[in-house]
Amino acid sequence: ILDGTASTVAYANSDGVYVAYLHSKDGISVDFFDYQTFTPQRVFERGAYYITAILEKEGLLYLATIDGFIHLIDPAAPVTRGVPVAANRSGRFYTEAEMNEIIAAHSPPALSRSFNVYLKDNELVYVKDACEPGRDTSPWFLLHIYPVEVGDLPEWRRAARYDNHDFPFEGYGWVSRGRCIAVRGLPEYPIKSIRTGQYHPGSPSSGRVWQDSFPLGE
Repeated sequence: ILDGTASTVAYANSDGVYVAYLHSKDGISVDFFDYQTFTPQRVFERGAYYITAILEKEGLLYLATIDGFIHLIDPAAPVTRGVPVAANRSGRFYTEAEMNEIIAAHSPPALSRSFNVYLKDNELVYVKDACEPGRDTSPWFLLHIYPVEVGDLPEWRRAARYDNHDFPFEGYGWVSRGRCIAVRGLPEYPIKSIRTGQYHPGSPSSGRVWQDSFPLGE
């Protein structure tokens, strides 16, 4: 039935069975088999790491990999090809309902640019509706933290007077039903202001996509 080897995990619900395996051409893949025809339907392919667990919540699949990454998949959406749409580096994952609650509770956003940036507890949540993965997610996120006390910075950052927490979308973000979301935790020390934006790594100043700042403390 499967054109491949090394099946790693299967998950069944009331609709059918999801099977993760190494496809002979498409790499790490997940196929869905309904109970009536048991004909495979591709829901994920070209992943980089073996999938060791499949979980489900509110109609979304969470594919956990052997390398510690998690792919967040909408089974009804087009096939995701090799892009980790969620990962555990941020330590946070939010369902669509949870994201709607965050947006409602923390509006207006701290910044409203290409991405809306929400300050939730001690983390920043970047949100873009009608997002185009690739175009909107390939630039890195610029994140410069300015502390109330420069002495709170690591010694090698004190001359610059800010901490650099730039990060890529991959590893900190995911795509859910057309919405791109990224989450980045903030340092524990008191923060005076934050500068954030997006840029293309390795490009000159013209590689800057957007940038803005907002205050947090006095």
